[in-house]
Amino acid sequence: MEYDTKYNGAPFPAVWIRISFQHQGNAVRIGPFRAYVDTGADVTCIPVSVLPTESKHYQTTIPVRYADGSRRTRPGIIIPHAVVDFRDRAGNWVTGPTYNPLKLILISDAFVGRDVLNQHVTLLDGPKLNFSIT
Repeated sequence: MEYDTKYNGAPFPAVWIRISFQHQGNAVRIGPFRAYVDTGADVTCIPVSVLPTESKHYQTTIPVRYADGSRRTRPGIIIPHAVVDFRDRAGNWVTGPTYNPLKLILISDAFVGRDVLNQHVTLLDGPKLNFSIT
């Protein structure tokens, strides 16, 4: 997987992800969409534009703490029993564990935070602008 140099001019690792869950007995998928890997983010963030209709049942506000220590609430969704998959360099989907629950903050960009990254082995090689998630 490679770094994207188009986000605010700095190189960022970026990955394609998809999120799957069940709603009233039906399989629901969010994505796939591209997300930046952000090791400084506690919680994964996704854009509102990728949400399917079924996700509206899970919308709420989520308390967050910003880097400066201030606390606020942000719009988000909390999904019970969700799975986050990553697409590897060969284009294959790597299935992740089940998150119960998965909290997602709704913003304009997508960032994979430590809540998801810490469930995987993530190797970031900044000098070579390369990374892997398994």
